[in-house]
Amino acid sequence: MSGHLGPLIGQIMEDETKNLFYSLGYNIIKEQVIYPNIDKVINFIETPSPEPRNQIILKQPFYSPGGIVAASIKKLHCTRGDIIDLKTDIQTAQGSEDLTLQRISGGIIITNKMLTNDFLAETIGDNIYCWDSSRLFFYSAKIMKSKLFSLNGAVRENGIPDQNKYSYLREINTDKDSTVRNICNIAIFIDEHDQSFVYSNDHHTAVMDYIYTTEIKPFIEKFDLNVHSRFEVHVLGKAKPDLVRKAHIKFIQEYTKTPKRIGATFDAELPIFHYGVAPWSILVS
Repeated sequence: MSGHLGPLIGQIMEDETKNLFYSLGYNIIKEQVIYPNIDKVINFIETPSPEPRNQIILKQPFYSPGGIVAASIKKLHCTRGDIIDLKTDIQTAQGSEDLTLQRISGGIIITNKMLTNDFLAETIGDNIYCWDSSRLFFYSAKIMKSKLFSLNGAVRENGIPDQNKYSYLREINTDKDSTVRNICNIAIFIDEHDQSFVYSNDHHTAVMDYIYTTEIKPFIEKFDLNVHSRFEVHVLGKAKPDLVRKAHIKFIQEYTKTPKRIGATFDAELPIFHYGVAPWSILVS
């Protein structure tokens, strides 16, 4: 049995990685390229596959190369040697006669292990991006939330100006025959793994003000409909939950509509998930 275990694990990892890429909005152009040795060749197309009942449009993950990308899958640890091997394979591909392989711009390595920030920073100079276990949980949460939101309506991931590591999923479930309760679901994603960064009240206040001004207020004014919003925060690294929640309550107090007026209301509860500290918490919340 042990002789079959390695190939079995490898096949499962291949299949689940394929599902990850499709669900994040990537297209798989080639698989299991023999020479050079590349597991998958992918490019980003915004729309997950298979297409859900309601449209989902995602942004390309911040922590990834643009264009056509070579992906390498490691069941265990990722070493500096793996980085060198992938970089060499990409250079070989760029010099090949295959027009697709010639256009590979960089690489992604998938690993089940959690990597140090020093190691992650070291690889970017080679345009190789390592997706370790905490980041895989982070991206899986984005996939899960986008699919969940899409059960009610179309979902779009938007960025925040001057904050290229910040994005949010937005879905507004409208009932055009009612002015009582239209639901806006927002999941905020902070793609920052720097050990010195802690998502806190100032960050959250700026994000919430932007989302309210850009998404919620224009919808209310355009359609004269009440909107009840639910928020949650997903941080790749760490957050300061008590300060973030205080900022959230302050925001709610400032923007909640007055009685008998059309406007905004909010859930007071704010789920916060830290993938660099407890990546499993999304599964037990």
